Amino acid sequence: MRRKLFSAIIVALFSLSAYAQPAGWQYNLPIIVTNTNTQLIGYVMPIVINTHALILAGQMQANGSDIRFGTPCTGTKSYGYYIDSGINTTSTLIYVRIDTLEPNQTLNLYMFYGGGPNVAPASTYTILNGPIAMDAPLGTINSFASPFETNETFGAVFTPNQNLVVTQLGKNAYPANLAEPVKLWDAVGGLITQTTVAGPTNTFNYSTLATPIPLFAGKTYTLSIYYPGNNTGYSYSDINLAFSPQINYVGYTAYYGGNVFPNGNPYSGEIIGIPDMKYYYAASVSNPPTYFFGSPNSGGITGQPSNLALCVGNSGSFSAFSPASNQMHFWQKKQGASWVAIPSGNPYSGTNTSVLSITGASVAMNGNQYRDSVSNSCGSGLSNAATLSIIQATPVIPTASISGPNPACNNINGLYTITTNVSGASYEWLRNNVLVSTNQTYAYQPSNNDQLYAIVTTPNNGNLGCYALPTAVSNLMTITTGTNFLPTATVSANNTDVCDGTQINFTLLSNVYGGNYQWHVNGTNVGINSPGYAYVPANGDQVSCTITAPANGCYSLPSANSLPLAVTTVPTITPVINLSAASSAPEGSQVNVGLTVLNLNAPYYILWYKNGVLFDSTTTPSASFIKGAGTDYIKAWIYPASDVSIGACYANVLSNQVAISNSTASVNSIAGETGVSVSPNPFKNEIAVTGLLNGDKVCIYDITGRIVSEVWNITNNDDQQKFNINNIVPGTYFLKVVNSNGNARAVITLQKM
Repeated sequence: MRRKLFSAIIVALFSLSAYAQPAGWQYNLPIIVTNTNTQLIGYVMPIVINTHALILAGQMQANGSDIRFGTPCTGTKSYGYYIDSGINTTSTLIYVRIDTLEPNQTLNLYMFYGGGPNVAPASTYTILNGPIAMDAPLGTINSFASPFETNETFGAVFTPNQNLVVTQLGKNAYPANLAEPVKLWDAVGGLITQTTVAGPTNTFNYSTLATPIPLFAGKTYTLSIYYPGNNTGYSYSDINLAFSPQINYVGYTAYYGGNVFPNGNPYSGEIIGIPDMKYYYAASVSNPPTYFFGSPNSGGITGQPSNLALCVGNSGSFSAFSPASNQMHFWQKKQGASWVAIPSGNPYSGTNTSVLSITGASVAMNGNQYRDSVSNSCGSGLSNAATLSIIQATPVIPTASISGPNPACNNINGLYTITTNVSGASYEWLRNNVLVSTNQTYAYQPSNNDQLYAIVTTPNNGNLGCYALPTAVSNLMTITTGTNFLPTATVSANNTDVCDGTQINFTLLSNVYGGNYQWHVNGTNVGINSPGYAYVPANGDQVSCTITAPANGCYSLPSANSLPLAVTTVPTITPVINLSAASSAPEGSQVNVGLTVLNLNAPYYILWYKNGVLFDSTTTPSASFIKGAGTDYIKAWIYPASDVSIGACYANVLSNQVAISNSTASVNSIAGETGVSVSPNPFKNEIAVTGLLNGDKVCIYDITGRIVSEVWNITNNDDQQKFNINNIVPGTYFLKVVNSNGNARAVITLQKM
């Protein structure tokens, strides 16, 4: 039987020396051990650590001699340990003996290292369980008179099911006090170790190895004993041997003619003696304690704050967990390149606890980063940073309603359902104010006058999904039970007057539950057995539904027919539009474009595009822009408002495209107006404009026609006026001057350096 020794967590670890540790040691690593078992005394805890990363970083000795374990972070109490295997690898197995673990206890264990090259190793296998013997005889001992073969070797083949540390080799053999070699071999006949063992007959005798030998789970080994000459006396049968739980017995082999034993032949029958060994091991327990490491560079913080998304006005929190005792928390917010302490006060609370709460999140908080600074007598550290994202949406008021059989039939289960606008909600059903279910549906056999309602809770109390309230309470349903109810049927629709090609959703409302549905359009059966039906109707269609009641004695009639619901559809009209404009215009001048719109009697809006880029949106059929370099291509989309109430449905239409090329006229002045000039041009931050008159308005456009400056109102006739334009990037712009009558006096091309 194979046994699982441990469930290992392999991590790459780089440690922070800000925490305290015993004198002479530079680093420590928090290991949080949690016991959900009963009380454990002298438990040997397997821990897997990436010592390669620590040795590579120069923090640990290459042989692990400076490793120690203890509590608290100052190491005043030490724990024995044994480095089982894999030092300077990513998965070093270390056993730590913990004197006592109480039920549901969390122990803050620390591994200390960085003690320097002169620290003596402290790893010892004696912290493991043992020593115990591999095997023992069962049943009776057989005596015999005839000798065995001359110079024979017997071997027990076995496979450990967990790692072992062998400290003694032994035998139980005849004759007494004969020193005989006992050897340990690997799977291919390689000698691992040997010793000679002597002692009384018919008992187990052992010899201690100078160096303990590790054996590994899943590997095959052979333990042999050699008999020189002919031996007579006592023997055992290999089927009468008991092996320890840590050993999977494979069988016996025998070899005649020497003390080499490279590979024996399978053997069963009388065995002249038994080779044995004693070893140490880590005893396993059911439901073993678990562990995890404190995060690197986090001051012992094991629970890091997570990013948080909140809707405007909602509340939420960041949390950081550290298992260290007497921990102090100081939450910080990033400002520029620095981190500053957060004072307690709206919108923050809990700034000196493990949980930072935010109440009434605002748009200005979007992108804020937060972290927790922790400290105690062991040192200090910082959590990871977490980001707050603000969702700019109006919080939704959560809703909840319940539906189901009412009236309900006596002695028949009814299915009741919650309908809500909350995604990811949790549910509570209450019958006569007693919680009865936490599912979205609830099936039960009602009693007369039962009062049923439901509570819907939004995710994270409204913080997820932009909900204005944490909960919604449904309607209260007082249930009437009985028999011989008259079945009812009524068809409703989301709309009955629509444009051609529009789908309508129909619903049957009925007091019949568990019935069968048959939909009809103009008397013809359509649809499926469902309380809802959707299709694209024709003008004048009549929609109805028949519901057939279940044969449970609850209804006075077998079925109910709804009245037909009439549908009106309106044909879709496609407006006719034509875009027109001058075929050319000077670069930098204002260009007017217009639409001729026909077949349209409803409000509309128009999106205007120049060279594929939106430059204006209007509710009238005209727009203007500043002419750019080269040829400009103009198009317009018209979006009419369909108004079924006046019998009009309209399609969205894209106009024709017009091309407006550059003319040769100068844009530095407008015909009939002179005297406006700009200097310097090109400019860096400021321009001087001469020739302006009282009542003029001056502004700056970019090449897309977008105003990029404020609009300056001229209130005098000064010969020269200066304007600061340092908030735009280098490029080509246009200065436009409009007189008090709204007519353009000048459009001048500017170059910003």
